[in-house]
Amino acid sequence: MLPSVTSEYEPHITNFGLASIIHLRCTYCPFTERSTTLETSSKVGSTYEVNTLHVLGEQTAGLAPTKVEKLFTTLGVDYTLHKTAHGSIQKRVGSEVEIMAKASCEKAFENEVITTMENVDRIEHSDGKDTVQLSVTGDCAWPTRGSGHSYASICGGFILMGAIHKKIISAAIFSKMCTVCENAEKEAVKQSKEPVYPEHDCFRGCRGIMADSDHLWRGSSKAMEPKGALCTALGLGKHCFTRDVLKAIVARIRYFTADEDSNMIAALNSALMPAWLRPVDKLSDPNHMQQIQYKLLEALRVKEKWKGGTLSKAVIDYLNRMYRYIIKSVAAKEDLEWALPEDEKVEWLSGAVMNVIDHAFGKHEHCGKYRVPLPDGTWHSWCGVDANDPDYKPHLPHGKFLNPNEPHGYYEKVKEVFASRLAKKERAHWHLHFMN
Repeated sequence: MLPSVTSEYEPHITNFGLASIIHLRCTYCPFTERSTTLETSSKVGSTYEVNTLHVLGEQTAGLAPTKVEKLFTTLGVDYTLHKTAHGSIQKRVGSEVEIMAKASCEKAFENEVITTMENVDRIEHSDGKDTVQLSVTGDCAWPTRGSGHSYASICGGFILMGAIHKKIISAAIFSKMCTVCENAEKEAVKQSKEPVYPEHDCFRGCRGIMADSDHLWRGSSKAMEPKGALCTALGLGKHCFTRDVLKAIVARIRYFTADEDSNMIAALNSALMPAWLRPVDKLSDPNHMQQIQYKLLEALRVKEKWKGGTLSKAVIDYLNRMYRYIIKSVAAKEDLEWALPEDEKVEWLSGAVMNVIDHAFGKHEHCGKYRVPLPDGTWHSWCGVDANDPDYKPHLPHGKFLNPNEPHGYYEKVKEVFASRLAKKERAHWHLHFMN
């Protein structure tokens, strides 16, 4: 048990982030006793462990230091961690997290390859090695939201996931800034000399985890997406497997599920062909497809609103909900090994999507053609009229189907929107492959 200390002097407290040092001056002698509130880290004696955990929590939650400071200020906690100390802790924590992330990606990638090998159709034999054709999905994200030609984020990240296990197998991190490089360039401008960069862990350019790194890359924020796809694809192709069963295996990306941006798939095929012998097929993501579909219908609603039309938001939501249901129906058919040639599958899906409009406008002649298979072998009709349900009412305004003969011609205009999207999807190798 520690002895009690009494003093007529007020203690002086020095804060170091979430830790503190209390200076107690003795009443009877001129010496000052120092007492810390928390222990320092066992690996780095000069850093308090609570501050290391705090910085790790910042990175895990994706919070900036200024936002965390505002949070502590609101709670009334005296929080002071110098930016230099914060930066050094952040670099040390980040390097450890990067090592763990690489090990996790390697394990997920090898598991993805082993599971893909169970499908014999995905294995090709050439030059004494077996090439496994992978199916992946990828997308790029930026901290600062942008759209169209407005991308101004100074950093971004591209993530690649396996289609089977849905785990991250590769990643590429981009940054336009590096303080050390910028200071060297400023000094070079002052002295009218070429910049001399000191040896340091540079974050400018592209930094890969199970992906190729390119620190000389100086592209725009929008160019991060195709560059990230290329770096991750090249990194997976160069990976040396550690498991004996994969020693003679070469992994290649065959199907790439992404948004409707064609720059990414064009960059992949232009850089990888003819070395990969077979081009990467672009597959469409249902979430992005539905967003574009909704925007087109919303633009039609706004355009025709002044005419007094009845294409409301409730109708648009209903059309998109039925559209999403058709996509899920296709996924269910694929899971049940739907035995149809590829061309007939595309024709079936095109007809099912167009039949959504006929169904909404009260035309049910073809609803029975597009029923959904169930695991027990029976077929379920998603149309209440086709199923002869007397209590069936559509989730439309007033529970009534739309009038195909209404004077504003919405029936034909909505069909044009759906038909234009279907034509683009078929040109983009849509072929019923969806990432759910």
